[in-house]
Amino acid sequence: MKLVIREKDNLIYFLTYEDEKLKTIDVTSKSMKYFLGNFYVGKVKNIVKNINVAFVEFAKDELCFLALNEVKTPVLLNREYDGKGLKANDEVLVQIIGETVGDKKPRATTNYEYSGKYVVLSFGKSGVSLSKKITDEEARDRLKKLLEKYNDGSKFILARTNAAIATDSQIEEEVEKFIALNESTMNKAMHLNCFSKVYGLNNEFEAMVLDGLNNDYEKIITDSEEIYEKIIELNKEYDIIEPDRLNEIINLYDVDTINALYNLDVALDKALARTVWLKSGGNIVIEQTESLVAIDVNSKKAIEGKKDLEKTFFKINCEAAMEICRQLVLKNLSGIIIVDFIDMKDEEHKKELEALLKRQLMYDPVKAVFVDFTKLNLVELTRKKVKVPFGYKLRILKNIIDKS
Repeated sequence: MKLVIREKDNLIYFLTYEDEKLKTIDVTSKSMKYFLGNFYVGKVKNIVKNINVAFVEFAKDELCFLALNEVKTPVLLNREYDGKGLKANDEVLVQIIGETVGDKKPRATTNYEYSGKYVVLSFGKSGVSLSKKITDEEARDRLKKLLEKYNDGSKFILARTNAAIATDSQIEEEVEKFIALNESTMNKAMHLNCFSKVYGLNNEFEAMVLDGLNNDYEKIITDSEEIYEKIIELNKEYDIIEPDRLNEIINLYDVDTINALYNLDVALDKALARTVWLKSGGNIVIEQTESLVAIDVNSKKAIEGKKDLEKTFFKINCEAAMEICRQLVLKNLSGIIIVDFIDMKDEEHKKELEALLKRQLMYDPVKAVFVDFTKLNLVELTRKKVKVPFGYKLRILKNIIDKS
């Protein structure tokens, strides 16, 4: 996997490639506000009991929503928590875990979470879990034994895929670093006023660079000297990539070379395309609304000259299923996803298509689930909302730049 960072028209694009094929794309600006993952001293503005949600002002004139059924052990700064729930005007430490989408406020939690190279450590929950991508049984057994010693009922530890190739000491060092960071964050919060940022980054650009440094890419490439220097600076500050590997991984390319290898305009066309053609001659058409994503699978030219249409439809549907899973990641589509595959009469083909989708969704870095075939023979999927879709985010950023 390679990460390519390019700047164009005051926007910065982050593109990842696997086997030289575009896998993900994201965009930001150097001045874009950033809340995701940050900790704030917020004030509960009101409780909406019928949907069991609290609205919390976490920064001046910035509201987030907090699902009350998930609030177990909140850190309150104006009173001792009595276990009976939050009240209006409570001062509470919140962490932002979901971005603003349209008119929907960002989502917050009091199950404070820290994500690193090898583990994700959450407080307010308990247990140990491993990434599904760790398939080696010996590695799974080793990691379970290693992490169980931290399972004291106050924290939940998820071993990320990288943990499988890390040493015990590397993992222990990261877990202990997060335990200490959580303690210092809680202590710092006690001495700050409402709407103060307790811990986190100032802008999304830095957050995305750090995420890239933590993701063990073979190479991180840019054609901007300013961005290159910033990557080096952040790596030095957070001590992620070892100095002797720095020149091997982080590279500054000239514009002509990077254009020839990773053309940004071509990548944008792929990420914004509503219609995606399949090798078979069929295509998928993606329609995105605020409430759901609708995907239509079409046979188009793929059936020309074919006698066994059932077999042909199954083949197109399987190819479409693979491409749909790729497009969900590329475009960062989330929420409820309804897919209208080409109708098949063979029940065995439906079962095989379901199994294929379930396998492919397991590789998604965001939690994605096959729900069911509906009564109308549509396939329903869900994908966890973490970040806004790429196309929506790009339009918002361009509007901000045009108005400035």
